[in-house]
Amino acid sequence: MAVTKCLARGFIFEINTVSTTFVRIKGINQWGHSPADNDADTTDFDDAGAMSHLKASHGDEFTLTGFYLEDPDDGSRDPGQEAVEALSVEVGPDSLKGFRITSPGGVVKTFTASAKTTVGGGGTDDPASWECTLKVSGLVVVA
Repeated sequence: MAVTKCLARGFIFEINTVSTTFVRIKGINQWGHSPADNDADTTDFDDAGAMSHLKASHGDEFTLTGFYLEDPDDGSRDPGQEAVEALSVEVGPDSLKGFRITSPGGVVKTFTASAKTTVGGGGTDDPASWECTLKVSGLVVVA
């Protein structure tokens, strides 16, 4: 089969809750990736006023946006959203967990990240929103 476009909705997002158990984060309707770089300034007097640098380090953030999911009968939550929210209040070594993103074609990206969540919000006729930013610690491994 030829390489083709794929839909963003075909990606699967998961959090590692226990050892090797990944739980799907549901309710997502938009996601994005934001790479970041730290540059070391290597400009010296011999550069004739032109700036120079070396990339010193790089990082990644993934943002997942969607809808807050809750059972109206008993208040139970989507296990994936709930796990990310629990992670977002942790500090120190406990603030990092494993995540996995799987593409429609089965390419898997795994990484360790901290989380920041924004829960709720919307207007009169809007579903309540849910969003998380996953700040990667270390490398994103592609398999």
